Amino acid sequence: MSDLFLAVETGGTKLQFVLGDAQGCIVQRSRLSVARERGFQGILEAVTAQVPLFSAAAAQNGARIAHIGVGFGGPVDARSGCVLGSMQISGWSDFPLKTYLEEKTGLPVRVYNDTDAATWGEYRLGAGRGTRNFFYTNIGSGVGGGAVLNGQLYLAQGRGSMEFGQSYTVGAADTAERVEALCSGWAVEHCLRQAKIPPASVLSAKQQEILTCQDWAEAIRSEDAYACALLDRHAYRFSVGLSNVIALLDPEVLAIGGGVALLGEPLLSRLRTQTERLVYGIYRGSYRIETANRRMPCRLAFCACWRKKRRHCSESDFDRGSARDG
Repeated sequence: MSDLFLAVETGGTKLQFVLGDAQGCIVQRSRLSVARERGFQGILEAVTAQVPLFSAAAAQNGARIAHIGVGFGGPVDARSGCVLGSMQISGWSDFPLKTYLEEKTGLPVRVYNDTDAATWGEYRLGAGRGTRNFFYTNIGSGVGGGAVLNGQLYLAQGRGSMEFGQSYTVGAADTAERVEALCSGWAVEHCLRQAKIPPASVLSAKQQEILTCQDWAEAIRSEDAYACALLDRHAYRFSVGLSNVIALLDPEVLAIGGGVALLGEPLLSRLRTQTERLVYGIYRGSYRIETANRRMPCRLAFCACWRKKRRHCSESDFDRGSARDG
């Protein structure tokens, strides 16, 4: 009987489940939402209710679920699998999620911060494949970050690290502002809804108080001057942060994921140009900036530790990274 892995992404009211193998091949996936008023208990009930359904799907494919990997949208003690808190849903503080799910499902469970999970997935199967030093950041409703250094997922003291969104960049009038406060999807939408948009912009024809990143992206693709100028500023601020990452970590590849990264080449080309201009000279030309692999379920790869002999890695094997992996 072959082994499959169930990856779970949670933390807010939206949940994502992916069942697949260690190479990232998907057998089944689903998404669902939990009413906010049900709180964290409702999320727990939804997760545990899905496991038997995916176990049945695995059995239909002559397989079993070997591990469950959880990517949680908030700070996690990676060593104990305890959730430290959540900015979105109350009740998660110091909750032993790993222990809870293992008792409910009878399966081994790993719990990590969702961006750390995505970092490991990109390293194993995505943009970081074949590197030893790799940095991943997602630009979505917030901004996160993660790193693999010398083949090891960097977790520092185990509480999550590489909080790139909480580092600083250049704000208005040369003030220091957090990257997340200026470059996240939420920040872009806040700017669009508060700014004085010139009449010549296609954005001026839309209802300003409900403008979204999707509206911005469409305006950029139509080469709207105002939208492109906003992107120039966004890319510069983000590149300041990336140039600092390069100076500190010297990664071979920096991968950009998240909803805002779906802007694609207009964003990527600006990030490459601005970062190369800003970075300390000895690092120029020594790194690549790429988009994350959107088709690959990052959280699945995180929970799928795999060795040449095709036996499962222990927790310590996972923490040592994939230096031995083929």
